[in-house]
Amino acid sequence: MASIARRDLLSGRFQKTQTRPRPPYAIPEAAFTDLCVGCPDCAVACEEDMIKIDENALPVMRFGEAECTFCGECAKACTTGALDPAQARPWPYVASIKRGCLALNGIVCRTCGDQCDENAIKFTLMTGGRALPEVDEENCTGCGACAATCPNKSISMRESEHARGIA
Repeated sequence: MASIARRDLLSGRFQKTQTRPRPPYAIPEAAFTDLCVGCPDCAVACEEDMIKIDENALPVMRFGEAECTFCGECAKACTTGALDPAQARPWPYVASIKRGCLALNGIVCRTCGDQCDENAIKFTLMTGGRALPEVDEENCTGCGACAATCPNKSISMRESEHARGIA
């Protein structure tokens, strides 16, 4: 049985909703929404301006606009414990390449691979000189550098079962 956050229960939301990407080191969603008081401290502390406050007064990540450096300033600014820097991994997100990717459509582009400090995006050479991108989930930190620089906005972030198992 899925747990329901107190905030959802009191507002009448009984169905599990899609989790929005929280800042690094966020505790599990139900506990996060219970502890987070909606202050903008983590967003103000974010050096990359990657955290925004959503319509529910909760912080969410702005993937595709900047990259997270995992500096930990957002977690240091959190006084409620909703962001816990003691977690083994900042979050369970990894890059996902969409069908609109230029390289997947025969146009030479390696921008995402060039931006990936962890070398988590590899290009497999195909017949005819094409190179197809693949994300190595074990090496992907989910920082979003690839999504921020993709000229076609063809990279999104998604939750990875592998990353969730490490945390």
